[in-house]
Amino acid sequence: MANRCIGIREDNGDPCQRNASGKSEFCYQHKDQEENYLIRYAKDDIYCCPIDGGELRYWPRGDARLCRECDGLLLNGKNIDPRIQCIVELPKAEDEDERIECPTCKSDSNISVDENLMTDFSVEWTELVGSGQWTTGQVFRGVTNVGYCEVCGSFWFNEIGKYDDKGKRVDDRGIRIKGIWAKGVWRRNITTWLDTHGMFQQHNQWQMRQMRLEKIESLSKRKIQIYCNHIDSATGIQCGIRKSTKSTHDADYCYKHQPK
Repeated sequence: MANRCIGIREDNGDPCQRNASGKSEFCYQHKDQEENYLIRYAKDDIYCCPIDGGELRYWPRGDARLCRECDGLLLNGKNIDPRIQCIVELPKAEDEDERIECPTCKSDSNISVDENLMTDFSVEWTELVGSGQWTTGQVFRGVTNVGYCEVCGSFWFNEIGKYDDKGKRVDDRGIRIKGIWAKGVWRRNITTWLDTHGMFQQHNQWQMRQMRLEKIESLSKRKIQIYCNHIDSATGIQCGIRKSTKSTHDADYCYKHQPK
């Protein structure tokens, strides 16, 4: 029986499912990975996700490691792209109480837990989803924490947003957000963002922040104008039903939350 190829898919880091070719340990498609020691010895060089503890798989295209469960992304300090280093010049995240352990340092028994806690920086991001020849697509914007280890220089990119069991993004109420959206924001975009946009540079981050805040303000004004003014006492979330247009109703509320 032929041996299984030990190569790794370039797009997502999953193991190849083909048989090895001839006397090689790799199939014909992954033969160019023979000289890549990170792939050849990937099973012996293990890193674990700081969020769920799962093993991080090596991702050749981004020269990074991915978590299969949460889609977080680790850039090892040994082979960091210099263009990512400017993240450490961005504002530090406010929620420092939620600092995580560095996946690279965690495997080193000589480094204590207090020493390998990552410093979080607030990073703006923008993703255009669903664009094509006949469609303009939909723009998603946000800000997330990126962890930086001052000991080894590694970066940890938290996956963005909350998702349902099908991997589609949902809001804080668990309601699916309209638009084409799935996990893997960093995996889909990080190489493009670096190559074409310089996304992590301070002036670009400032512009993205301004655009995001302007969009939030615009949506908040529109929400007040269109949707029912009722605020749920348990969650603090505004009702998502449109205001009633019935002549006998209070025009500031929907049919369900009319004042008594």
